[in-house]
Amino acid sequence: MVKIHILDYKISTFICLFVLAVVSLTLFSVDNASANNYGNDVGFFSGESNTNDTGVKVLDNGIPGSVTDKESFIAYIEGLIASNDGHSGENEDTVGAYFIVQTMRGLVNDNNTNFDRSYPDSNDMVDWRSKIRNSNITMSIENYSYINNSRRSNISNGVDINKYDMYQSHTERAVVFYGVNTGPLYAVKLACGNPVGALLGLPIPPPKDYNLTPSVSPDRITGEAGEVVSVVPKVENKGSASSQNTYSAISTMTFDSGSSVPSTVAEGDNGGVALYNTNKPCEYYKSQGAKNCQKEVVAGISNFSVGSNVMSSQSLPIGDYAAGTKFCYSLSVYSYNEATGVNQRWRHSVPICVVIAKKPKVQVLGGDLKVGRDLNGSGSVTSGTDTSTSVKTIDGAQRTFGSWIEYGIFATGTIKGTASGAAFAGKDGMANANICGYSILSFANVFGNGTSCVNDSSTIGNYTNAKSIPDIEASFPGVGTAISGNVNPGALGGGIYSAGDITLVASNLPKSKTIIIKATGTVTIVGDQKYDNGPYTNILGLPQLVIIANKIVINGSVSNVDAWLVAKGSEGTIETCEAVAKTVNECSNPLIVNGPVMAKKLDLRRTAGSGAGEESGKPAETFNLRADAYLWSAARATVNGRIQTVYTTELPPRL
Repeated sequence: MVKIHILDYKISTFICLFVLAVVSLTLFSVDNASANNYGNDVGFFSGESNTNDTGVKVLDNGIPGSVTDKESFIAYIEGLIASNDGHSGENEDTVGAYFIVQTMRGLVNDNNTNFDRSYPDSNDMVDWRSKIRNSNITMSIENYSYINNSRRSNISNGVDINKYDMYQSHTERAVVFYGVNTGPLYAVKLACGNPVGALLGLPIPPPKDYNLTPSVSPDRITGEAGEVVSVVPKVENKGSASSQNTYSAISTMTFDSGSSVPSTVAEGDNGGVALYNTNKPCEYYKSQGAKNCQKEVVAGISNFSVGSNVMSSQSLPIGDYAAGTKFCYSLSVYSYNEATGVNQRWRHSVPICVVIAKKPKVQVLGGDLKVGRDLNGSGSVTSGTDTSTSVKTIDGAQRTFGSWIEYGIFATGTIKGTASGAAFAGKDGMANANICGYSILSFANVFGNGTSCVNDSSTIGNYTNAKSIPDIEASFPGVGTAISGNVNPGALGGGIYSAGDITLVASNLPKSKTIIIKATGTVTIVGDQKYDNGPYTNILGLPQLVIIANKIVINGSVSNVDAWLVAKGSEGTIETCEAVAKTVNECSNPLIVNGPVMAKKLDLRRTAGSGAGEESGKPAETFNLRADAYLWSAARATVNGRIQTVYTTELPPRL
């Protein structure tokens, strides 16, 4: 052993350690695999010899007191890197942070025999974070003894970090990282941020035995475009350990009606990089035939424990697509197993789809809706209305669409969903809808004596109405002329006609013609029934078609019926399509009926309207009590020589 005396004259105002005086020490050999694996005064990144020391400090402010654990250490170093993202004339602290990242990552190049001497890229940062977050790595702040030091120096095009051997042991406060049952793996001095010691950095985290399978569960299988669906994502971990730093995201997509949807969980690579590529889920689903794929919700980074991990429910609207389209939700996770680095892989769930459907709407214009009234002595019944509503997100706001009556609703039973006072009118529906808000002209017996409306459907309706439906047939006495087969009402002479089962073909009723059809069987309308457009000079010229039958069926191809429709007798039914539609493509023509409608039972079977966007509120059937029906009735009463008062009601005077 040789004893020597050393005098160090490199005194600097930025010196982080003691200035060395004349000392007696033992000469140690230099460890070539120490802090930067280069010789003294050779830049780590550039390989250049330093031209002028700028001082010992690798980080101007060292490691602050706010750094108390691994996460705060990561955040501090990342903050220094973010302060300068260029590589020419780097901010000095940024280069120091780069040096800490790359030396802390350890021997990763040349078959794990050398450090990565490039500035760290995003994948390097992922590797660095994963090595620190390794549960087998602990961090402490303690007194640490070292010989090998590092310092910042000038080079030809900026600054670099080089090794700096002290040749004598020193002890100072440092952030020190340890492995399980190992000595120190990496140390950074608090005062100046200098990595110290002949340490080789942190090891690759050991594999974790986890196996993740993602899935999603929407709260319905059908719904209208724009309706909000509650989607519950879930990750099943079939391994024996919790996953670490797993990225997950929900995607939405569409599949055309009739096309197949992937039925198995799928796996895929990440494009040869370690940082999760968020485009990968949609790239996979598009390869399976999906359209309109987009990332909806990023759950972020999670650790999934062994067993079932149910994540927070997400409220996601159905996209604005045509009926029949499959609107699907999926969950993807990365990495699904214990692979590390560029070997990590995605796992994509089976897409679970909601078939975009329709809730057809009906509108009554120009009059009231009266339900449960006595029909010619048949006895009153308890009957209400029960129509569906749709809540959609339009321009970021929730709007309600549904069936509506322009004026009042009188029902002996409960009124559910149907709006009075044209509450759902317009292309944008109703904002902030509630039962009371869309029932302002819905009559009820519960609101007397100061009782106000409550948002409870059981309180709307149940209104006693003793008046019977008018006996229209009695207004037209006589049997009239018998007709059968296919009939064109416009080709008949004016007057009363009797029939069993007949079919009405397309007709245009000319001016001044009134046709009364009284059928004991079924009247099937297979063509549009229209009145002449005029012009009219007096109300006596208005045409009118009155159909009174046991049953009236309007074929799905018919779009316009100008007529009175009165269904009485044993069935007393009006059907707006000859079939019960099973898909949106059946009975899909909108129907307009211009005239009074009276029946025991009204079967609304059209599937038109109720589409996406501005089509949301469009009706399948529209019943329009136009002024011509009133004017024709008034003209007929005048011709008959008298106007009869049906009833009178005296009201108290109001001042």
